[in-house]
Amino acid sequence: MNTKIISPEQAKDMILATKGKFFTVKFIKKSNGELRTMNCTLNMKSKLKGGESTINKDYQIPVIDTAEAASKFPFRSFDINTLKVLKVNKQSYQVDGAVVL
Repeated sequence: MNTKIISPEQAKDMILATKGKFFTVKFIKKSNGELRTMNCTLNMKSKLKGGESTINKDYQIPVIDTAEAASKFPFRSFDINTLKVLKVNKQSYQVDGAVVL
């Protein structure tokens, strides 16, 4: 399968267009610099009690980690600038570059 190269902006648009469907991301963790793979969904509205997420949505993407969905705190986020791979709709994309804010 050919992997297409996309920008972080394109990746963010593609993620936001999933509308609750599942997708996979590989990104560099802020805490220790390791590469992390996460299967996730944006379907957070039903899980938030009392309001909206408070993270900066310009460069952070709030998600539910499906591996942690059964736990009390499945909420995660990742920085779009550290995204390396996006898999959505059975297609894999390599993310190259950084978002300019």
